[in-house]
Amino acid sequence: MSGTPGGVAFSQSAAVTRCRNIKESKLKAQQAISKLADEEVTIYTAQLEDTRHQLATQLSQQSSVEVRQECEADDVRISWDRKQQLNALIDKLTATKKMIMFQQEEREREANFKSKVREKRAAFAVRLARLDKRHLQERLESL
Repeated sequence: MSGTPGGVAFSQSAAVTRCRNIKESKLKAQQAISKLADEEVTIYTAQLEDTRHQLATQLSQQSSVEVRQECEADDVRISWDRKQQLNALIDKLTATKKMIMFQQEEREREANFKSKVREKRAAFAVRLARLDKRHLQERLESL
């Protein structure tokens, strides 16, 4: 048949076709690899974007929590100050009440004392009047 050893006929067009087929399949493989790489980049980019969004959300939530905590701390401080003011006012009112009660008791003691002094004065005046009467009678009898 042809002049090639082993009896296989050499065809140039078959070799070109084979070479073209190999190059096309290599090109298709490279395109598939490139497409996979593009998909990986797209997935990686989406993951990065999702992570960035999650981080932004977490930072926003953390900031909100910190603001709430600061407000609550302010409320606690204000409540503590008001409690201290109320305690001071209660102490002042208690001291005033004790002073008023003491003054009232003092007035009652003074009124009782004056009443007893009047009673004693009246009794003394009666006794004095009896003594004067007796002295007068004794003088009249001695005369």
